[in-house]
Order: sequence, then C-alpha cells, then structure tokens
Amino acid sequence: MALFLSAVISGIASGVLLALLGFGVVLLYKATGVANFAQGALGTLGAFIAFKTSVRFDLPLLAGIAFAIVAMLVLGGLFYWLILRPQDDSGRLNLVIRTLGLEMLILAVVEHLWSAGQPFSFPSIFGRAIAFSMGSATVTWATVGIIGIAILMATLAWLVFRFTDIGLMFIGMSEKAEIVQMLGIPTRRLTLMAWMVTAAVATVVGVLLAPQALLSSDMMEPYLLLAFTAVVLGGLTSLPGVWIGGIVVGIVNNVVSLYGNGDMAVFVIFALLLSVLSFRPQGLFGQPEIERL
Repeated sequence: MALFLSAVISGIASGVLLALLGFGVVLLYKATGVANFAQGALGTLGAFIAFKTSVRFDLPLLAGIAFAIVAMLVLGGLFYWLILRPQDDSGRLNLVIRTLGLEMLILAVVEHLWSAGQPFSFPSIFGRAIAFSMGSATVTWATVGIIGIAILMATLAWLVFRFTDIGLMFIGMSEKAEIVQMLGIPTRRLTLMAWMVTAAVATVVGVLLAPQALLSSDMMEPYLLLAFTAVVLGGLTSLPGVWIGGIVVGIVNNVVSLYGNGDMAVFVIFALLLSVLSFRPQGLFGQPEIERL
C-alpha cells in the first residue's frame, strides 16, 4: 500500500509537469489553431541555458534559472517573428510543419553547442530530503515544490484569463478570431505574447524535469509525447482539461510502471487515449466543433 501511495503522489507531481508542458500547447492552439511541436525543444533549450549560465559564470542555480526564463521570453518572441509570423496565413498545416522545423533547429543548435559530455547531472531546486510521511509512504521536498509551483502557475493563469483585459482578449481570440480582428484587437501581438509565455513555461518545466531525467538534448522527447496525450485526453481546447489529463496520465504511468513495466505503462496510456477519442473525439473536457455545411 505504501508503494502504491508513493506512486500516486509522485504520479501527481509528474502529471502536473506534463500539464504545464501541455498548457503551452493548448494556449497556442486556442490562440492560433496550431499545435506547437517545438514545446519540448523550448524546454530543453531553457534548461541548458540555465545550467550553462550557472556553470559558466559560477552563479547560484536560481539566478541561472531566472536568466534562462528572461532569455526564453525573448527567444520565444524571436522564434515567432522570424519563423511563424512571415506568411502566417499559409494555412494550419504549413504552420504546424514550421513548428516541427523549429524543434529540429533548436535541438540541432543544442547538440552542436552543448551536447559534449551529456547527460549532465542537474541539481534539484528543492533538494531530495523527505518533507513528510503519510503512513509508511514518504514525500520529498522536490515533489512538494513541483506541485506547489504548478498550483501557483495554474492560479496565476486563471487570474489572468478571468480578471485582465489581455486574458479576455485571449479568450475572445480563441473563440471567434475573425470577430476579434474586426474589432481592431491586435491578434498578432497576442500571438507573440503567447509564444513568449509558452517558451517561459517550457523552461520552468525543463528545469524541474532535468534533475530526474538528467539534462540532455533528448530529455524532453518522452515527456512531450505524454504531454500531448494529456492535452488530447483532457481536450485540445480546454485549459482546465489539460491539468486533469496530465494528472491522469502521470498517475497511470507511475502505477502501471510500479506493478508492470514502462512498456506496459505506455500501452495502457495510449489505449486509454484511443478509447476516449473513440467515444469523445473532442476529449473529456473539450467542446465539439460545429461546422455549417
């Protein structure tokens, strides 16, 4: 029972990280209608910038992370202007392929600059000490910290979307982009902001995952697949749904891995995904798209 409880708690921590990674995917999809396949690469780049900055200039880890978040805010905006903004009316498939190209470009740069000697041991922000016990199950400060950061960021996102003009404009753009454009709201500026935010959020996920995954150019690949599973499971247009989907995927992955193995966990997760999509194509919390014939 203790092992099961520990697997569930650590699964929740893993799940909220998947949800944070998926949050950026959903945010961009709602704003632009394009699924961003470069989200994992953005997190990898941010984690490497934090690590190399700390090592190169002998800075505290938190200072390196703060620099990386600011740098990724800028780079996220540059990626949009240089790669996604030109001819952005070329169709969704064109833009999706651009995100795939951006992913390969980022990973190629990381491989060229920093891959020698990887994987690297990335220090944990919260340490690995035990925070408290639940019966015979123990919970580390890393787990508590990850869940706490996820709750903080989810609350901040809710406040922005609920009580700010920018949040309301994002909601309007996700629902009726054509009407929002007719009202004179700068949709491209909002898309630029969305890319900046998702790059920063991906960096936070990267630095939280790196201590357990080890820092390498391909560390985010399996997590990106699970994050997309969480997004589709919860609903590609639902920001609350991605959190539920992420936690479900995280718990299922940990529990099945505990009593079976990693391959069985992947099988169960994708079987669950296909089952949900067979009965609810829009996901558990997504809204069906109604098109006029």
